[in-house]
Amino acid sequence: MVKRATKKQRGQHTRSIKKMIVTGLEGKNVTEKQYLNHFNSLSKKYRIIFSKGNSSDPVGIVEDTIKSLKSYDCLIDTDYGKDREKNLIDAIDLAKKNNIDVLLTNPTFEIWFLLHFKYSTRQYSSNEDVIVELRRYIPNYEKNLDVFSKISNLLNVAVENSKKLENYHNRNGSITIMERCPSTRIFELVNLLLNDD
Repeated sequence: MVKRATKKQRGQHTRSIKKMIVTGLEGKNVTEKQYLNHFNSLSKKYRIIFSKGNSSDPVGIVEDTIKSLKSYDCLIDTDYGKDREKNLIDAIDLAKKNNIDVLLTNPTFEIWFLLHFKYSTRQYSSNEDVIVELRRYIPNYEKNLDVFSKISNLLNVAVENSKKLENYHNRNGSITIMERCPSTRIFELVNLLLNDD
């Protein structure tokens, strides 16, 4: 919802109210919040706010987001493991019924960070495998480390690598959630946040 502020009594300045994007995250994910918060100062049209709740399962994340929504758009990022596919499918169904777009990262959010440095279709067997690979580029990387300043100049590379990865999965008939590994749709959110048109 975009609204225009009225002119001030004494000045002629007007400013746009940013459209809110409600984002649901797994549990108390500091990594994702730190990263996404940086876009609040970069985006002229949008502001990211985070849904309330500490759910760690996909359905709970969607439910927390629905409670926080009111009339805003919503995008969700959730990491997941192989044992959570059914729960994730249920969460996606619930999200669709509530006009929520689910942005998945498989197997972990750090795949988005890694795509700033390299394109890869390698199948990672765990979240830790991705982090080990990421440490080749950010040697001191740990969960909850704010890496935005180290990678922000490579955003275009990450977007292009993510799109290539999506195309790879589409060409190879990767239909199920588990087959689309590695993958991330975070680039869609980044494009939205940085598109000033």
